[in-house]
Amino acid sequence: MRLVVHVMTGVIAVTLAAVALGEPEVFSKAGYDADRAAAIEQERLHLVYATATWCPPCQRMKTTTWVDKSVESWVEQHGIVTALDVDDFPKIAQDLGVRAMPTMILFEGDEELGRTVGYQSAADLVAWMEAGRKGEDFVRARADAPVDGVRGKLDRAREMKRRGEFVAAAQAYADLWDTMLDEEPSMVGVRLSFMVRDMTEVAQADDEASGIFRKIKDREQAKINAGTATDDDIRDWMHLNQIVGSQTDTIAWAEEAAATDTGRETVRRFGRDVAEAAILAQRWDLVTIAIDDPVATAERWADILDQGDRIAGGRTMDRPMRLLNPMRPSIIAALHADDDGVKERALIRFFEKQYPDDDGWKAVFAAVAAQCGKLREDHSEWLNESEGTH
Repeated sequence: MRLVVHVMTGVIAVTLAAVALGEPEVFSKAGYDADRAAAIEQERLHLVYATATWCPPCQRMKTTTWVDKSVESWVEQHGIVTALDVDDFPKIAQDLGVRAMPTMILFEGDEELGRTVGYQSAADLVAWMEAGRKGEDFVRARADAPVDGVRGKLDRAREMKRRGEFVAAAQAYADLWDTMLDEEPSMVGVRLSFMVRDMTEVAQADDEASGIFRKIKDREQAKINAGTATDDDIRDWMHLNQIVGSQTDTIAWAEEAAATDTGRETVRRFGRDVAEAAILAQRWDLVTIAIDDPVATAERWADILDQGDRIAGGRTMDRPMRLLNPMRPSIIAALHADDDGVKERALIRFFEKQYPDDDGWKAVFAAVAAQCGKLREDHSEWLNESEGTH
């Protein structure tokens, strides 16, 4: 019931916002689920427009593309458009695989016909939707067509992945891996987060595709073996280990490095990446080496979360959900530190000070303690309190 109320409230909020902000008339006001059902019942196409208030191209499309008569006419005849704010509906956006805004996804019934990412003019959007309506192989045409810019190349690689063309997608991602930062240095965050996730999915789906990524990983490995690897090379190698399922190589590297004081400092330079591999391997000892200062690491992630909230105009998900992954390494490192609980108490004080009016962090702390074998009675009480509250 709680989830239903949350979704219903979100629909009301979106509807009121649409009225207040003068949203384009082409957008349905019924909400995602109702629009999906109506499109199926009426045998119309369902176009989901993933957007955000802080996304400039999204806002530009609202004042140009979505108010164009040609778009309005096409939708009136053939489709239903759902404007989905990813901050209001993060779960739906996640289920749809939305990773950049704006994203347009075209459905016929339950089948995804295709998607496109980035600003679309009215002419381009109508042509794209019409090709889908006529059953033309428009996704393949987009995948085979020349594209400009890093975002266009990412869009093409994702379309290949969605079509199951994993080898072609792997080659596209491999080319991006080597060139994208030269073209657009600001994409470093995307490269080591969303793109790594996409590449991992491709590698898991096809052995030949995985082999393409493994060649890049072996290239970085050769630099490490020769002693010529930069920090960026090592970080790339660790992410490639994740992509091809070779996190044991990261663990072995960290074990060897941690044998000396100088090496331990090196491990700490890559603390987050080493900690992620160590957590998967349940090597809590390596987590404590990689995250030597749990509070400092937690502070950095708290700042990142707060910056994201400011950009989005408010918190985008419940506290426990948003803290679990970023704070897990700090909590494990504090719990397993051999210091009579000094680091754990310091981390608890940080959470109490950082979130004085929200004790959702307690449930996260207790859940992580249970995961790493350090759950105590006081932690269990936090879990019970959370269950009673939520």
